[in-house]
Amino acid sequence: MAGLTRPLRVSATFVGYTATLAVLLTAVGLYGSLAFSVSRRTKEIGVRMALGAARGRIVASIVAEGLTVILAGVAAGVALAAAGTRLVTHLLYGSADADWLFYAAAGMLVAVVGLVASVLPARRAAAVEPLVALRCE
Repeated sequence: MAGLTRPLRVSATFVGYTATLAVLLTAVGLYGSLAFSVSRRTKEIGVRMALGAARGRIVASIVAEGLTVILAGVAAGVALAAAGTRLVTHLLYGSADADWLFYAAAGMLVAVVGLVASVLPARRAAAVEPLVALRCE
């Protein structure tokens, strides 16, 4: 039995590693783009903090902006995956019309990764002192 299931195990392991790499690349890309966006707004954040904005409010606004983009991407990805499944369903043996559970799980995973990736730059931006942020070029 081990000899018969070996090709399936190797394939499943390869798919697992590829999926892990895809999630890692997603996290790094989201973090990089959000960190760059926050760094471009350093002066704006400094002005807001100098005028009395709470650090929690700064973090919440940056995270909300990041999640808006992330949730739009998740919605587009799920829609494209559903459309793609309908296009290739005749090529796949035993596939369901739409595996909504898997689409929802993948969307939730990307949303959680995006949330973590947006919280890190937001907390770093809120930790900057207003005077330092205003002097920043």
